[in-house]
Amino acid sequence: RDTGCPPPPTPTPTPPPTPTDEPIAVCKDIKIYKDGEVANPETLEEGDKIIIAVVWQNAEKARIKVNNGEFSETDKKNDNGEFILAFTVPQGVIKFTIQAEVFRNGEWK
Repeated sequence: RDTGCPPPPTPTPTPPPTPTDEPIAVCKDIKIYKDGEVANPETLEEGDKIIIAVVWQNAEKARIKVNNGEFSETDKKNDNGEFILAFTVPQGVIKFTIQAEVFRNGEWK
């Protein structure tokens, strides 16, 4: 039946946002080396000397933080072009949280 009112407006779909930059580092971008081989973090024991590596292209440097420690900055790379930082597993540590950021285009990401 005609009510004399105009029909409700048709909603205009909103397009999804377009990414403007690459994502921040995720788990696959961090590697742990022990004795020159990629290591499973679950097999590490206190006192193990490891290398934490950050895999990222076109970055100038990286900074890495383990658990609640401070960020340690590095521009040193291994033969694979990964930013690396030496680390010794401390006594009593049974769980790791590793954060990494890379510096590119003038900012940490």
